[in-house]
Amino acid sequence: MKIILSLILFFIYSDSEGQLLLKKKKITKTQWATQYKDSLFFKSDTIRFVKVQNIDSLNLVDYFDEKDYAVLAFYKCKKLKILIINVDFWVVNHLYGKFKWAFNEVSQTLELFYKKTQFATFSPVSERSVEIKSQYKYEKPYRTTEISFLRIK
Repeated sequence: MKIILSLILFFIYSDSEGQLLLKKKKITKTQWATQYKDSLFFKSDTIRFVKVQNIDSLNLVDYFDEKDYAVLAFYKCKKLKILIINVDFWVVNHLYGKFKWAFNEVSQTLELFYKKTQFATFSPVSERSVEIKSQYKYEKPYRTTEISFLRIK
């Protein structure tokens, strides 16, 4: 009986150790870039968010294999701004409207809303450190964080 109980506790502990646990403060007041080729952000099951500080000095075009990308700015008051960068024509589209976000630390879900209607829910899967080249030759590559999210809804 003790062996079965210890095995159950071991499996519960090992499952909780493998999960990525994010805090809301890691997302608040930050900007994240993600691939947007063919509206991938709105359709894909798995999305990679890359934390960016200064969009203008980073070579995100090479990082996303010369494909379109989106930049999401998560503000403190749960306000969300989305920019879509079209690489072929170098056009920046601002998605205007009442975009909001919420992160639930208990269920580990990132929810995105448009006009109070939820349009996406993501759960973090993995986190890793990545390097992004600078647009300028004299600057070193920028080390940042990439988080993979799995779409739930």
